[in-house]
Amino acid sequence: MSTPRAGFLRRFAAFLTDVLILYLAGGLLAYPLQKKFELSMDDILGPWVPGGSFSHSMILFFLCYTLLLTLLWGFYFTFFIGWNGQTPGKKWLGLQVLLEDGQVPDTKTAFNRFIGYLVSGGPFFVGFFWALFNKEKQTWHDKMARTIVIKL
Repeated sequence: MSTPRAGFLRRFAAFLTDVLILYLAGGLLAYPLQKKFELSMDDILGPWVPGGSFSHSMILFFLCYTLLLTLLWGFYFTFFIGWNGQTPGKKWLGLQVLLEDGQVPDTKTAFNRFIGYLVSGGPFFVGFFWALFNKEKQTWHDKMARTIVIKL
């Protein structure tokens, strides 16, 4: 396929946009969770200041919050990539994820690509930086899902 591939910096900017959206959504979802565990901001920030410590409620809150964020991120990337190949960040920056044959990925491929994000983000995000050295500008998650990211 001869469509121009998206470069690393544009892809990175799109990803940061999506991360911002997800963290805002995660913060909105965390508020009721914080209330359920009856945690104050002092409880949440306590472990990060001298003399602060984790409580059992804090550990459970962080486990629930991590699970919630993982599910949110999985749904977000699977839904948008599986719907039209564009997350809001990619759409804003004029990018689209396609299969190597030029088709829009289905939901299964989009989910596999999300799982690939976890692999790409492994040691020092090497899988993301792989796009800098790959002639097709593919990351590890692109390779795993057999996708490319193009400029529109």
